Amino acid sequence: YLKRGQVVINPNVSKENDESLKRPFDFIPLPNRTLLSREKWEIYLSNFKKIQSKLYSKKCATGVTTMNRARGCLNHRHRCAYCGIGDLNIYKSSAKSFWGDILKAKEDINANFFYECFDNFTFSTTYLKDLLDNRPDSLEDANLCVYSSSNKISQETCDILRPLGVYLVNLGLDSGDEWGLKLLKGENTSLNDNYRAVDLLTKNRFEMHISFVLMGMGSNKHTKHSLDKTIEFIKYLVNHTSVTIIDCALFYPDKNAPVGGLIWTPDNYRVLKNQYQLSYIDTSALEKANKKWKDQVYIDSTEITKDFAHICGTDFDLLLEYQHKIKNICNEYNVSFGYSQAGKLE
Repeated sequence: YLKRGQVVINPNVSKENDESLKRPFDFIPLPNRTLLSREKWEIYLSNFKKIQSKLYSKKCATGVTTMNRARGCLNHRHRCAYCGIGDLNIYKSSAKSFWGDILKAKEDINANFFYECFDNFTFSTTYLKDLLDNRPDSLEDANLCVYSSSNKISQETCDILRPLGVYLVNLGLDSGDEWGLKLLKGENTSLNDNYRAVDLLTKNRFEMHISFVLMGMGSNKHTKHSLDKTIEFIKYLVNHTSVTIIDCALFYPDKNAPVGGLIWTPDNYRVLKNQYQLSYIDTSALEKANKKWKDQVYIDSTEITKDFAHICGTDFDLLLEYQHKIKNICNEYNVSFGYSQAGKLE
């Protein structure tokens, strides 16, 4: 980062038994958003205002930006099948640093809408209460979009999020099929959790951004059955909840992810087979993909996603067909749609 015109690198604060390890983000200076031109911020704000909104007007938006004052995930012991993030341990900044980032953004670019990129903002009610107790009075107009997971949404959580200024919650629900959900996210969540979370957030008047992952699950017949369940769930969302945005990605085989990484480490298949219910994997296709990709430096994302669908016993075109179906449902109900891989909203 820049300090008095010089590039400065933070010291290593990740030492064992070091108190600073608990809050390493406090060592990261507050961003200077004026380093990006005013023109860029105005484009960002203009695009933001175009996103559909069911409950909250964006006419009052004077500036929008991203922030990241905590990282990690509660699923670090059994990570999602597609997750390739290296370190999922939870690190957070102090409340002072959290609100300081928002105050600085307000000063720099007049921002009053914020995307907090922490993967599970609601991991701890103690953390949320600390933020609430230390919120400056001058930030009553700050609006937050935060990430959560369905099994961490409760009435208590909603009661804290509202006075914090949260207006939109981003949930990675992944699937509307119980079996597909277990495969992608493990045993820590269920389809009932998904329904309960979206109903509770709707009842408490939060907008929602919902993400799905479309994955081959054996034959086209089995995959189609699972994705039909997801379509059924999405129709429930657009008809009965306050969902504002839906995005979906085809399962991308990230090199560091437990399941996607099998292309580079096929020997791990036996270990992961039962843990992630992978009995449908075509091991001969897996070995073939390993020979094709193991030494490649440049990865064509579409081609390797096609190969992984084949490894799962599914036609890639079937996954694209269901992605298109989801887009059509969103268009019909005036819900913004996004392709997760490209970060594109329509």
